[in-house]
Amino acid sequence: MSSGKVRSKRSLKISELTSLRVTAEAGLERFIQHWDLEQKLSFLPRKQDEKPRQRPVVLRKRRQRVRSSVNWKLFAYQFGRDHSQADLLWNEKTREEFRLAIEGELRALQNEKEQAASDVPISWNHTEFMIRYPSLQDEVKIGDYYLRLLLQEADDTATPIHNP
Repeated sequence: MSSGKVRSKRSLKISELTSLRVTAEAGLERFIQHWDLEQKLSFLPRKQDEKPRQRPVVLRKRRQRVRSSVNWKLFAYQFGRDHSQADLLWNEKTREEFRLAIEGELRALQNEKEQAASDVPISWNHTEFMIRYPSLQDEVKIGDYYLRLLLQEADDTATPIHNP
């Protein structure tokens, strides 16, 4: 193998390693900043010579009239009605359990906002929010369907079963 090819491979490996190091350092820096670990990790060198970073200015998008594809009036109407179907049990009791859960979640969010520093933005993590309905605990449920209601349905009005 010629020395030119060896140098070429070596310089290629060095550039790949340099690129990997830069990527790793950037990822570590984002991780440390995200979790605010600079003060907590004493082995890191202090960055006293750096000026405080200013947040970039982000211009808002032009206001556009957003047309919702959801019929909220129909949703609110159906939300207030009772439903007793194989794939949906919704009544006064479940609405009350829903209301209590939402109010509890709002109280918890408000407490978090009051206890956090004023410059720390707090937002609701809706993906972790889940409601348990004690009134539905006695219902036998298979997948997304309540068995009692599924068995009571007439064939002509039966709830279609998806992904059996």
